[in-house]
Amino acid sequence: MPRTEPRVLTPVATLSALVVCAVLALGAAASELSMAGALLFAVLVLALGWPHLLDLPSPRGVQLILIGTAVVLAAISELGDDERGLRWLPTVLGGGLIAAFLHQLVRQDGRARLVATLAGTCLGLGVLGSGAFFLSALDENMGEELVLACLAASAIGMIVDWVLHRFGATAEWAVPISMVLSGGAAFVLAQSLDVTWSAMVLVAAGTPLVSHAVRRLLSFAVGARGAAGQLALGAASVLASGVVAYAVAWFYR
Repeated sequence: MPRTEPRVLTPVATLSALVVCAVLALGAAASELSMAGALLFAVLVLALGWPHLLDLPSPRGVQLILIGTAVVLAAISELGDDERGLRWLPTVLGGGLIAAFLHQLVRQDGRARLVATLAGTCLGLGVLGSGAFFLSALDENMGEELVLACLAASAIGMIVDWVLHRFGATAEWAVPISMVLSGGAAFVLAQSLDVTWSAMVLVAAGTPLVSHAVRRLLSFAVGARGAAGQLALGAASVLASGVVAYAVAWFYR
């Protein structure tokens, strides 16, 4: 049997996820421009630790690609049409992919681990792209409420996962416990905001599935033991759930 490395989940990842959730929630409740700025902050946290989490060579180039892509996406979202740049999302991510290849052409270190660097950069762009759906969800019916429910579910899931991991409990219990707690919180929130409770519960139940899957996958990464890697892990688990908020908002149009 091959030896497997233990899963790593520290308070740094928990704090990172909670801060990102709080900033995004404040942005969603404030204004469109604030939400774009909050998304940039979340991507900045992701970018700072992403190459360290995946142990990628030439980390500065990977960081610049992720941050640059997020800046362009936020700018298009604010200057574009009412869809918050969703129409341009494939183009922007495609530009980020081109930048990833150009980055390899200008590397001066012999392009060590070329495929791993490209794959890691593309995975980071995918997480960023999922986070961009938070912006698009705000244009939909109940968009703000669904984004808030999604972020609350991400925070609850992170706390439950860390507590169970801290006390050595089986990680698989994190998903059902998070879904029950998040669904209950979303139902209460729906009653207080006078919105459709089924939509709120659906997004709250789906978010822990996505967030936990991303968190569990990345917690086995080579660089997960470092603080920088844990920062990126926490941010990625939140950004990845953006597509859930938009999907439910689109379904309830």
